[in-house]
Amino acid sequence: MPQITLTGQTITYTVTYSKRRKTVQLKMVSPYVVEITAPTCCSQAYLEKILCTKARWIVQQSARLANIAECPVNRTVEAGVPILYLGQSYPIYSLSDGTPAKVTLEHDRIIIHGCSEQAASCQEILKQWYLERARIILTERTAHWAKRIGVQPTRITLRDQKTRWGSCSSRGTISYNWRMIMAPPKVIDYLVVHELCHLLVPNHSERFWQIVTKHLPDYQTEQSWLRRNGHLLTRIF
Repeated sequence: MPQITLTGQTITYTVTYSKRRKTVQLKMVSPYVVEITAPTCCSQAYLEKILCTKARWIVQQSARLANIAECPVNRTVEAGVPILYLGQSYPIYSLSDGTPAKVTLEHDRIIIHGCSEQAASCQEILKQWYLERARIILTERTAHWAKRIGVQPTRITLRDQKTRWGSCSSRGTISYNWRMIMAPPKVIDYLVVHELCHLLVPNHSERFWQIVTKHLPDYQTEQSWLRRNGHLLTRIF
């Protein structure tokens, strides 16, 4: 794969050409790899010129992804490895003692009961617990904020997604990414308020953000947390 040096740092890049694209898109897929999607007319020299103009952003994203890669949280579902629940990290403790499969939060650790020697078994037990907790907490927070905002969703669903945290359909269905159960409560509230406000304004216009600000004046703090730490929520399962 071709490489380029930006501010003293060597970056590898891949190029995918698309007849549908009209502009060049850059995506950091790992700390030192940039994925480029470009119109078919773009030359390598032109693409490298764009990489140079975006050097500061690329280096910043590289550092951010490197920090995430070094962070032990949510790296895998194994004994002793910390995982996130409601914004706090808890070490995993697994038991294969013949008890029914379940998860308990005890003494600042998450205990997975009924694990077999297969890692996939512990992952599935933990995922089901996350799903149950997400359903309960997101339903409760939606009811709380819907009453305060003065709206009523027609339905609430959970989805398993890697790149989207929530959505609001034209029919009033609110969908949440179950992985949000790993985020702090205030970040969960921000997502809930965000999607409920779309029942009033279906776009991200100034009026939409005015309504969000009315209910969460400091929403940008939670929005920033999600942007910085979203990768941690999607690195397992």
